[in-house]
Amino acid sequence: MIAFKAFEDDEPAFTPTPTTPDPQTIRDALRAPDANDWTAAMDTEIENMRRLKVFKEVQRPHGKNIITPRWVFRRKFEDGTLTKHKARLVARGFTQVSGVDYHEAHLYAPVVRLESFRTLISIAALFDFDLRQFDVSAAYLHGDIDEEVYMESPPGYETTGTVWLLQKGLYGLKQAGRIWHERLKADMEELGFTQCPRDHAVFRIGTWGQDDWAICAFWVDDETGVGSRAQLDRVAKMFSRKYGISGEGDLRWTLGIGVKRDYRAHIVSLSQESYIDNLVERFGLQNATTVTTPLAPGAILTNDQCPATPEEQQDMAGNHYRELIGSLQYVAIATRPDISFALSKLAQFLNNPGRAHMEAATRILRYLKGTKQKTLNLGGDTAELAGFSDSDWGGDRDDRRSTSAYVFKIGDGAISWKTKKQTSVALSSVEAEYMAMCQAAKEAVWLTGLLEDFGIDLRTPPIIFGDNQGALALAQNPVFHPRSKHIAIQYHFTRELVQSQQLTVKYISTKAMVADSLTKSLPYPQHTTLTEAMGVY
Repeated sequence: MIAFKAFEDDEPAFTPTPTTPDPQTIRDALRAPDANDWTAAMDTEIENMRRLKVFKEVQRPHGKNIITPRWVFRRKFEDGTLTKHKARLVARGFTQVSGVDYHEAHLYAPVVRLESFRTLISIAALFDFDLRQFDVSAAYLHGDIDEEVYMESPPGYETTGTVWLLQKGLYGLKQAGRIWHERLKADMEELGFTQCPRDHAVFRIGTWGQDDWAICAFWVDDETGVGSRAQLDRVAKMFSRKYGISGEGDLRWTLGIGVKRDYRAHIVSLSQESYIDNLVERFGLQNATTVTTPLAPGAILTNDQCPATPEEQQDMAGNHYRELIGSLQYVAIATRPDISFALSKLAQFLNNPGRAHMEAATRILRYLKGTKQKTLNLGGDTAELAGFSDSDWGGDRDDRRSTSAYVFKIGDGAISWKTKKQTSVALSSVEAEYMAMCQAAKEAVWLTGLLEDFGIDLRTPPIIFGDNQGALALAQNPVFHPRSKHIAIQYHFTRELVQSQQLTVKYISTKAMVADSLTKSLPYPQHTTLTEAMGVY
């Protein structure tokens, strides 16, 4: 029996928004204007656990580790509209003891890579495949647990002299993700699907070009399906029968990303406008003016701008720099490659940010506020895999290291991108570009393999475009030049791929180098042109 009841009152109707803080404790939930909704949500969670036989009550054992639980409360929104009050009972995994409640080897659990997700979206758009979704209800509560794990009864449902002996996985348990994934894999294989070697959260069935081809990708309990409608319906029906599902239908919203489709243009658009609005309000920038670039052109950010005196450190005390950079990271890796360079640069100052760094981080959010309506548009008319590799030279004022970047596209939109500072100093622009090309080549190999896992064979090797003639010559010429003999062996990986005809490298002018905006801050016209070339508009 629940140990409390929310009280009715005559206050005006409460209408939460996506920025309304969620309760942090059960006490907060019961004092909230929507307390009755939280009470009902907790009752539902406990009833689900009883129905699924997640636990059984036993006498408190002697000499056993007993972990503790907590409630996590979330209001779920879709396109800004409240859809559900969710109360989830989770275990405090940090109270588990290694070797007693779990084993270190049983912790890994994959989720679909965002590169795989965007590749699937692009394929669906290009070839007019069905694009479906569903959410498995209480996924973690379905996997059987091997270890003997005891847990205190949850707040609000306390009992005297008894504890819970867990029989199924529970959110928060260190091994829960692995338990669910093993069950998920077994279910998909039972349906005839095969796990993709290069992304273990993706499963394929059928032959490319045939009516039975389909792909299912999972982010824990969120499924995205592409391909044969009949195959995707088989998956949904089985999961509905065994576990219960919600949100089944055409893909509209997943992982906080809005999805819209234009069949005529063969385009699927991904938007994080709602997430950006949330960040703007969360960090108090509702009235801030917008800017046209993530970083000011030619902006210089160095360690010299970090606080060095007690007064400067006091000035920066209590800043939300880490929180802001972490929140922006999801935008950068999901749908907005145009902020990748700025965010990568600012992430180098997380330990001791200065006023200039904080202002630059705020500028990124002001930029997103002014461009929140922009979407990543995947698909188009041409189904070719092409990469763009670029580097600045010695752009970091602190250690003179260069920044590598690559962008890969299938059709008109970017499916993979990365900005990263190089691990050693390049002695020339040729060397910096050559080192960057190696990183792009590795991604090209992985993407080619991923498409092979999907059953798709490329007719021609993928192309990597570069804007440095010297680096391209070095990648194609097997003769070691005296000026390149010091370059680490790993960077000659590109040359090996070119020689074996697994990869092609070609020249492109700097004006058309899509990855240029991922290596430096650019003026507005050039930044906008290259952003649109990545499919962001």
